Formats: sequence, C-alpha cells, structure tokens
Amino acid sequence: MNDILLLEEVIGYIPYGLKSVSWFQDEPVVGTVGPTAIANYIDRSTNSKLLLRPLDDYQNPITVNGERFIPIDKMAKYHAGHCEYVNLHAPYIDGKPTIQFVPVTKKEIPYEYGFTTWAMMQKMLEWQIDIFQLIERGHALNLNDFVHDGK
Repeated sequence: MNDILLLEEVIGYIPYGLKSVSWFQDEPVVGTVGPTAIANYIDRSTNSKLLLRPLDDYQNPITVNGERFIPIDKMAKYHAGHCEYVNLHAPYIDGKPTIQFVPVTKKEIPYEYGFTTWAMMQKMLEWQIDIFQLIERGHALNLNDFVHDGK
C-alpha cells in the first residue's frame, strides 16, 4: 500500500470515539483511539486498524449510542423544506464521496446537481461513516464486522 493516511482524514472522527481493532492471541480487541495515539496510524507504527462504517451505510440502519436509524433519513429531515429529494445513486463525485440534495427551487437542474453541508459531513464523522475511502484504501476495516448494536 503506497497510499498515505493523512491527519485531516482521521482527526474529525476522534471527538466521536473513533474505534480501532488490534489482535491479542489471534482474538480481536476493540478500543478507542485517543488524540495522541492517532500518530501511530499515520506513521504506520501500529498493527491496529481503524474501524469505520462503509459509506454505503448512510442508506442502511445503524445503531449509535443505542439509537437505531438510517443516516440518510436523519439528514433528509435536517434538510426538510430545503430539498426536493436525495440523490442516492451518485455517492462519489470526481472520486470524492458526497451526498447530494437537489434544492426545491432548482427542480429543473439535472439529477447530478447537489451540495453537501458541513453539518452533514460532521454527522457522517460522528456516525463513523468512512467519507474518505479509508476502508478501500486499506487504512481501516469495516466497523460492522467488529462492533454490533453500536457498542
């Protein structure tokens, strides 16, 4: 893997309890990554892997702090009155993940038009959804394989 993990790709997850997995006697041990430990992941001095939900999980039920919900539904409610519909078919634009909402006032604009707000991105970080393709790039593993019911 030649790809470099950047601090800016992981720092946003830290305040929300970013998890990682390491192995002890071939058994997975899940822990929380603190702000000082993140450097070990960036310089690759740890064998542990970060745990994130795949980007597709924004369409699927997830459990966070005991609450079960579908992230895209929560975000759509956040934008109620501002958007006509959500474009679920193009989560990546120019190789970068995005969730698209088509504004009510611009119904005539083609299907691909969209925007992403900081509040939405912050929620994706809070819900530990991989918005930087870290799983595909080998820097993280699927959280759902190690943590169940949000615990």
